[in-house]
Amino acid sequence: MNIREYKADKDFSIIQNWITDERTHAMWCANRTSFPLQRESFDRLIKDIAERCGDRPFVAVDDDGSIVGFYCYSINKDTYEGMLKFVMVDPQKRGKGLGREMIRQAVNYAFDETGASAVQLMVLSAIARAKRCYESVGFKERRIQEGAFTFQNEVWDRCNMVLEKKKFKAVQLFSEKMHCSQSVLAAFAEECGITEEMAFKLGSCFGSGMRKGNVCGACTGALMVLGLLYGEEHKGAPEERQRSNKINDMMMDRFKKANGTCICNELLGCDITTPEGIQYARENGLFKEFCPKMVASAVDILNEIIGEIH
Repeated sequence: MNIREYKADKDFSIIQNWITDERTHAMWCANRTSFPLQRESFDRLIKDIAERCGDRPFVAVDDDGSIVGFYCYSINKDTYEGMLKFVMVDPQKRGKGLGREMIRQAVNYAFDETGASAVQLMVLSAIARAKRCYESVGFKERRIQEGAFTFQNEVWDRCNMVLEKKKFKAVQLFSEKMHCSQSVLAAFAEECGITEEMAFKLGSCFGSGMRKGNVCGACTGALMVLGLLYGEEHKGAPEERQRSNKINDMMMDRFKKANGTCICNELLGCDITTPEGIQYARENGLFKEFCPKMVASAVDILNEIIGEIH
């Protein structure tokens, strides 16, 4: 897949057929443009958000050359927070991970090309599937506006979700087949004074709960970051031992509170030391959808603890 700028003359005739009913249309754009989607009104919408917010429209193109997704992106030059809007995926291509990959590439563009420190988006409560997709990339719920939008006799909340750069890097590394422990540690490698390659080596034996379904590797990777930043570094220094013990407990306790447990097998609901457990995890998409959330959770807690210490 690759991302390119939207070309109205070439692309509109394709995406206009993706939304076929009024309810889906309302969930997509909160009725900011007319239904059914018409070229003139859509052009006005694109022009309006470009003039007001600096938005640029993009499409996602699959490996076979077909357009599979659409979104708009802008960046606030005061806060350096990017924003994704009007995200849409070809309904015939859903369930294949294309939406997730489009969001990953969109976020990667935001961080690498526009210098964003974080990326946000809005999603209505009626679109639970979309929210799960965003969470699998690393987005986290920031705030809820209750009763923000009404469609016929339905009332929908609006959820603001945000993804910061380190968390995206960790989730991206995990999607590239690095262990959860490696992904979390490598995202903080620069702050820890080590190279990314060294982080990969240090974290390489701690994935999947040390391959025994024990403590989640994302949590272990976070503990390695905290150890490198604030750990005990001198012999016979009880105050350093007390500090590192306290920080260790903070990480473990908060991860358990956020996710119910720190144990890999308990988080997944299966024993990944067995072929049956591995098969269950794969068939239920746990490695692709659930594990990235644990990586993201570990980074969130890490940032929280580091912020408190500083």
